[in-house]
Amino acid sequence: MSENAVNSPVYAGIITYNPDPDRLKLNLDAILPQVDRVVIVDNHSANIEEIIALTEADERVVLVRNRKNSGVAKALNQIMEFAERNHAEWVLTLDQDSVVSDGLVEQYKKYSRSPKIAMMSCLIRDRNVDGLVDGSQKSVGKGKYEIVKQCITSGCFTRVKAWKDVGGYDEKMFIDYVDFDLCSTLRERGYVIIRVNYEGLLHELGNRKVVRVFGVKHIAMNHSPMRKYYIVRNILYYGRKHRKSVNRLHEARVVLGFIALTLLSEPNKVKNAKAMLRGINDSRKM
Repeated sequence: MSENAVNSPVYAGIITYNPDPDRLKLNLDAILPQVDRVVIVDNHSANIEEIIALTEADERVVLVRNRKNSGVAKALNQIMEFAERNHAEWVLTLDQDSVVSDGLVEQYKKYSRSPKIAMMSCLIRDRNVDGLVDGSQKSVGKGKYEIVKQCITSGCFTRVKAWKDVGGYDEKMFIDYVDFDLCSTLRERGYVIIRVNYEGLLHELGNRKVVRVFGVKHIAMNHSPMRKYYIVRNILYYGRKHRKSVNRLHEARVVLGFIALTLLSEPNKVKNAKAMLRGINDSRKM
């Protein structure tokens, strides 16, 4: 694959919802030297004045304020639409509490001219769990990059043209599996996703904690009951939506494992159980 660098504008996009202002500042300080502009889409944060103060510190930061929490998918589409209007070719999306490593965008640019590549990710380190996140650990020492099936939103470098070609993010999903859904849609349309084997992001996936269930080590996410609802609902919807390219049995097993681990290792069992049951029921209506 080509390693000729991109010359057109590169943007970063951050979605905020009641962020820790100190963490958001770290995020901005790390990414601003690497991109042309940063677009922040705020989903009606209670501490909006603190966010405004941060955005006013640099004219390259643009703030888009939503009057309500419109969800992650809608906000991601707003970021990409802004980038498209301003002729940016690639957008690096970040969670509000993520911090990129120096040189991440330059690593991505090496592969940006290959027309088949729609997304790039990197090796990711989690603040709450020692070591690299999930598949990242398996990629160490495997070469400069590898083709992968999916990647999370934070740290993802997305080609604007590819996003537009497939109709953008599915706003029905609101939050959770929004990123994996777009990955599957892109792959179904013949695009490729790669992981650049460079440790490029310090991230926080929920409130991940290592737990032991029947003597076996697991990672518990410790999300709120509302997030549990969306996770269960959207995984089932995702499996049905991509039935031709996704193993629905596997996704069903993921849901069952998620439910079991939640009920065995996390507090608020009744609230979590009710939320996840509602997610199962509502997935059939999507």
